[in-house]
Amino acid sequence: MTKLRPPLSPAGALATIAGIVGWPAIVAKVHRAESTVRGWSDPDTTQSVTFDHMLQLDTEFVEAGGTYRPFLSAFSGASDVADARRSADAAEIADAAAQAARESGQAMAAGFNLLRSDATDDDFALAEREEAEACEAHSRFLQVIRSIRGRRRRK
Repeated sequence: MTKLRPPLSPAGALATIAGIVGWPAIVAKVHRAESTVRGWSDPDTTQSVTFDHMLQLDTEFVEAGGTYRPFLSAFSGASDVADARRSADAAEIADAAAQAARESGQAMAAGFNLLRSDATDDDFALAEREEAEACEAHSRFLQVIRSIRGRRRRK
């Protein structure tokens, strides 16, 4: 049974090249044992193809009729995904920080109004409500920070 390889990975790119060029031609091109070369295409091992071999094999693929460079495409696609993830993280942080800042500002304004000599019970109720909303917004911001930090650690 064929092992599934992650998209946008060197293992997947090598398997694509092998599908057109063939394992024997790859082995001959890189001057490595077939077990080593096949190990490079196994996502469950720590073996990996070198940069120089990636360049050679991308060229071999194109020369064999391929219309793109699988390793270059995998690297480019993985970079695009990483950039999009960072952008999404940045947007999530910005939204949560903006909400926390907005709610903090409203809570502070309501709190300063309590210093007036004519502050009413309604003013105190408003300040309490605004402070509770600020605390919720800050808790949400803290959750976003921890979530994104956790995702980055798992990479």
